[in-house]
Amino acid sequence: MKVSITKCKSYEERLVDEALDELMNYIGGFESYIQPGMKVLLKVNLLSAKPPEKAVTTHPVIVKVLCQKIKELGATPWVGDSSGGILPNQNPTTKALQVSEIEQAVLSARGEVLNFDKCGAVKVDNPGNKTFPEVYIAKPIFDADLVISVPKFKTHGLTLFTGSVKNMFGCVPGSLKRDYHRKAPRLNDFARILADIYNLTLPSLTIMDGILGMEGDGPSGGNPKDIGLLLASSDGASLDEVAAKIAGLSSGTLPTGKACASMGYGVIDLSEIELPGKIEDWRLKDFQPPQNPMVIANFLPGFLVSGMLNQLKTLPDVSYDECVGCNICRDSCPVEAIDISRSKANINWNSCIECLCCHELCPEKAIRLTPKGVLSKLAFGLANFRRKN
Repeated sequence: MKVSITKCKSYEERLVDEALDELMNYIGGFESYIQPGMKVLLKVNLLSAKPPEKAVTTHPVIVKVLCQKIKELGATPWVGDSSGGILPNQNPTTKALQVSEIEQAVLSARGEVLNFDKCGAVKVDNPGNKTFPEVYIAKPIFDADLVISVPKFKTHGLTLFTGSVKNMFGCVPGSLKRDYHRKAPRLNDFARILADIYNLTLPSLTIMDGILGMEGDGPSGGNPKDIGLLLASSDGASLDEVAAKIAGLSSGTLPTGKACASMGYGVIDLSEIELPGKIEDWRLKDFQPPQNPMVIANFLPGFLVSGMLNQLKTLPDVSYDECVGCNICRDSCPVEAIDISRSKANINWNSCIECLCCHELCPEKAIRLTPKGVLSKLAFGLANFRRKN
């Protein structure tokens, strides 16, 4: 399996155009995937309504240039997603398309913008998963002739890294994403349904925007980080494994990657992945991972992990100085563990399932990850020591 990596230092349109061609040449070029007359869907990362410089969403210049290349090959570009969050009488995807500048980019390239929350969904059988024997996927995924996933290079407080595999979770429209979190409160179970959704939507190609990425407590609460890379592969699990390794995570630690590999959805063994050079050539030396003490569990035998889970517990907590009482966390909580009192959010930890949706979607970064067990406090302390030294 091949994963292509190319340097690109900025979002200047000319540089992005040249870098994407170089990136794709290693895996056969755009023309080996896109044929004249095709309807090509770019499934972007549209997590929330954030401007491009926040590094939360796929950058609009990447989207624009890809649309232009699709047009040049005689195909029709579609661009779509369903963002996170739920707001009464509002559609957060509509706002996210505008604030991220993706809508403007698509229209300027004469492509079509698709809001997955408004396009209808298809019920798809998923017989291998007892918890999710069927899932609902946005209809454009099946209407398109070719699907290209365009994720962002970002950390994630729950799954450690959000990339190719998790990006396809946005194909689940609207509030269903919240329900899936509720039905799969354990990380391994959630990683399994993410892997299933990736397999059911199976993009033919993934192109990762890593020019400006996010480190720390992503996917929205971290810090933008100049990375200067673009990555591409026909195997999203392989691409995620390589990106995670570049970010400094140990091989085989991504829950989504392990779930994919266990079910034959992708390759995560670095010895079986071909790169345009050694991975050490691309590795970031000062990239900060998420402060997730559950990372410890990836290096311990199962019988030890089962007895230590409570000591690794990390829960979301509210910083009242930053909280503005916008209700996004409350309305997006899968188990209704949050209420708003005196214009501030309050979390009932007894009901919390640690899905971290509130942390992921808070527009003010008012939800912090707080260690509640002895080992989690130790892990946070070590992480802070590392950052200061």
